[in-house]
Amino acid sequence: MAEINLLDHYPRSKRAIEERGSQITENQRKIARKFGKEFFDGNRLSGYGGYRYHPRFWQDTVKRFKEYYHLGKNAGS
Repeated sequence: MAEINLLDHYPRSKRAIEERGSQITENQRKIARKFGKEFFDGNRLSGYGGYRYHPRFWQDTVKRFKEYYHLGKNAGS
């Protein structure tokens, strides 16, 4: 079966992700590897940087999932 990217409608980051990676210290990596509060809710240099759900980013992506998997109109609502 051919691979398909179901996230191809999700917007790509405009931030310089590679550049940020070169700024991370070994101590920040150590904190991130614990996957604790600092990872999920801290700043982006020590982990995920906090989650913020923006529905507009997911509208086209959810539609793509529904079409691909032939889900009913109420799926994902």
